Amino acid sequence: QFWNERYGEEGLAYGDRPNEFLLHGTEKLRVSGLITVETPRILCLAEGEGRNAFFLAGVFPEATIFAVDYSEVAVEKIAKGCLDRDIKNIKAIQADLANYDLSQEGPYDLIVSIFAHLPSPLRINLHRTLPSIMNSGAALIIEGYTESNIGRGTGGPQAADFCYSKEILEKELAGLIVLECTEEEKEVNEGKYHM
Repeated sequence: QFWNERYGEEGLAYGDRPNEFLLHGTEKLRVSGLITVETPRILCLAEGEGRNAFFLAGVFPEATIFAVDYSEVAVEKIAKGCLDRDIKNIKAIQADLANYDLSQEGPYDLIVSIFAHLPSPLRINLHRTLPSIMNSGAALIIEGYTESNIGRGTGGPQAADFCYSKEILEKELAGLIVLECTEEEKEVNEGKYHM
């Protein structure tokens, strides 16, 4: 299986630093005071080896963070990372988003989807589900690759069906208030697979 092999390699596939877009998005949430709950519930989709969940545990030490990934190897790395860092507020969950009931741990105050590239039918269904599993005033942070990234050799999906665009996200997330949705070209330097 692809993801178990990738996460089973030596080192960390996408590094140990949090994603830059998440870093800036989280700071905007803190400064704006949008997350006012003292003990927020945070859902990290396709969390991989845990770098973003570990970061969020530091920013929101009273939060409960649900780090979901398809790969058993990735989930084991998250659990080990929690032990190594003495982090007690992350629950690592191995699940296939095609049939996992995300509402069972919700509702959530923040949902993070960083490079969670899914086949379009699954992605559409997931995005339609999000408003029903979010608390009032909850936030959603998403970053993904567009089709223009295909063939550049920089990481990210190489099939158009797995890519996002501003229009796709605006359509699929129509039930949410969008504070910011942009499409931009930038350099991503996160581990050996996003360069």
